[in-house]
Amino acid sequence: IFKELHARKIEPVVTLHHFTNPQWFAAQGGWLGEQAVFYFNRYVRRVIEAYGRWVRFWITLNEPLVYLYHAFFAGLWPPGIKSYRISMKVLRHFLQAHMEAYRTIHHFYDAVLEKRVWVSVAAHIGHFTPCRPDSLKDRWAVWMRNWFFNELFLNAAVSGFLFFPGIYSEFLGSRKALDFIGLNYYTHDFIRFSSWFGENSLGISCDKGHHQGEVKELTMMGWEVHPEGLNKALLRLNRYHLPIMITENGIATQEDEQRSRFIVNHLESVRRAVNYGVSVIGYFYWSLLDNYEWTHGFDPRFGIVEMDYKDQSRKMRGSAQVLTETCRNIVNELKKK
Repeated sequence: IFKELHARKIEPVVTLHHFTNPQWFAAQGGWLGEQAVFYFNRYVRRVIEAYGRWVRFWITLNEPLVYLYHAFFAGLWPPGIKSYRISMKVLRHFLQAHMEAYRTIHHFYDAVLEKRVWVSVAAHIGHFTPCRPDSLKDRWAVWMRNWFFNELFLNAAVSGFLFFPGIYSEFLGSRKALDFIGLNYYTHDFIRFSSWFGENSLGISCDKGHHQGEVKELTMMGWEVHPEGLNKALLRLNRYHLPIMITENGIATQEDEQRSRFIVNHLESVRRAVNYGVSVIGYFYWSLLDNYEWTHGFDPRFGIVEMDYKDQSRKMRGSAQVLTETCRNIVNELKKK
């Protein structure tokens, strides 16, 4: 696969963990296990020894805070745990695993391959607005959610400190464990206060009619189409002074015309951020193929290539060509500058 990608001048970017775990790893406690970091780092070494010469960009963990929240904080994904204490332990293991992987990958590239490498995480960055702008509680919930999902992991990876305001602080023994930032962006959420403690302490989404904002367009997932949020996310991440790769951005829809609009409008948001001075080094639409979408199953259709799940046949959608042409036009425009 790597040889064929390079032959077609396609740059591979490899993600080492995207939510799924080996059964033997889960049986030993998964990310709760005391050996979790050791096992993950052993796996990382094995992968880079096999494929390092073909790859320059690595993502250690995909959306670690999303996985943490759904699996250990809200109990929606396996193993279905609802515990702040356990969530903290898993978060610590995630951060240590990323930092160990960062060092392992860099050491291998420096000592063996003698070439440069870029390592990061793919962070899910949301755009949050209070349901009631005049409510201090709703604004607090938005601040908490923004801090937890958008800042916590990145701040710790850059500074080496895992810090919960007024609750918890620890130096993890490493600084600057990011070479770029992987950004996953999908939607905008209206958030209202629900509880000071527990799984709702980060606020909950308000339904239509229970917030003061206007929602013009939704996806099959019930997510708002909000390209302006991608522009704001890029500008906000610019404070880290690191290049940014948009590792996921996409829409679930049966209407390919809607998907084409989504692509054009979101790439326009990227173009505006680049013109402002943000260093964007890549863009991935999610996804190439229609996919299995976790608790939503096979119903959501994200792909620029249509999948027939009965016989595995594939058909390119018109939005694929729109993506190609839009990216080419933006790149050519930027080259002129």
